[in-house]
Amino acid sequence: MEPDHAQDERIEEGEEDDFIDPNDVYIEVADDGDHPMDEDDAEGEGMMVMDGEGGPHPDDEIVYEDNSIQHFPYHRKSVFAVSTHPVAPIAASGGEDDLGYIWDYTTGDEIVKLTGHTDSVTSTAFSFDGEMISTGGMDGKVRIWRRVGKENWKLWEFLTELQGPDEVMWLRWHPKGNVLLAGSNDSTVWLWQLPSGNTMQVLAGHTAPVQCGEFTPDGKRIVTADAEGTLIFWDPRSPTPIFKLTAADARFDMEGITSLAVNPASTLAVVGGTTGSVRVVSLSKGEVVGALGGHNEGESVEAVTFVELTPGAARRPRAASS
Repeated sequence: MEPDHAQDERIEEGEEDDFIDPNDVYIEVADDGDHPMDEDDAEGEGMMVMDGEGGPHPDDEIVYEDNSIQHFPYHRKSVFAVSTHPVAPIAASGGEDDLGYIWDYTTGDEIVKLTGHTDSVTSTAFSFDGEMISTGGMDGKVRIWRRVGKENWKLWEFLTELQGPDEVMWLRWHPKGNVLLAGSNDSTVWLWQLPSGNTMQVLAGHTAPVQCGEFTPDGKRIVTADAEGTLIFWDPRSPTPIFKLTAADARFDMEGITSLAVNPASTLAVVGGTTGSVRVVSLSKGEVVGALGGHNEGESVEAVTFVELTPGAARRPRAASS
C-alpha cells in the first residue's frame, strides 16, 4: 500500500490572518511561573522522548517484556519457521542463519542441529507420524532427516536431499502418508515420495510464486495459491487442475494470496489476501461462496485457520492480519 503524501498548505495572496476573538475565551489560565519541559526533564522522569514525527526517538532503547514459558536461544539471526511434533514435546525451527534445529520445548534444549543449507531455512515440517522432518530453504534444497532412536525422540539421522524447485516457500506432508508437498518461488509445486525421494509430480499451473498450499484433510486433493491471486485445486495424480480461480472473477479479485486453510470436511477453502480481503471457496463447486470482512484495507492477512468453538460443533474460519 502506497503511503499517503501530505499536501502542501499554502496561504492564498490577500487572505486575512486569523486571530483569537477575546469573546471566544472562556477561561484565562494565570502564569504560575513554571517553565516548559525540556528533553532533560523528560528523560529524568523516565518518559520516552518523541521526535518531530511523533514517534520514539532513534536513540531510545525499547525494552520488551519476555512473558514466554519457554524459549530457544540458539538461532543467531531471524527465525522464519517453527513446527511442532505430532506426538513428542519437541519442535523444529529454521532461520536466516541457514540452520534448522530440533529442540525440546519443555526445556529449551537443542536435540539436533539440521545443517546443509547454504541460504535461509524458510520452512520446517514433521511427517504425519513424526518419524521424519523436512527443511526447505531459499537455496532450493529440501532436506530430510528421520528418527533412529526407537526408545525416544533424541536421535535423528540425515536421510536425503531433494532437488527440484527454486527457492522453497513452504512444505506440507500428506496427512496420512509419507508424501511431501512443496511450493516454490519459481511458480511450481512439487510432490515427492519418501523415504525414496522419488519425484511423483510437478504441478505447473501458476505464473507467480506459490505462497501457500495444503493437502485437503482427507488427503485426496491439493489446494495452492500464488502472489498474483490465483487459486488452483488439484488431483495430485494429474498435472491438470480440477479448477482455477483468478482475478478475472470479480468476486475473487484479491491481488495476491498470502494464506490458505481447508476445513476438516475438505469441502471449503478460506484464503486471505494482501489487501485484507478474505474469501470462502467451495471446493465442490469451484466458486466463491462468501467473503469475510473486518480487516483493515491494505493489511495483509497472514494466517487463516478453522476453529472448533464448542466440542463437536462445525469449525469456523478465523483470520489474522498484519
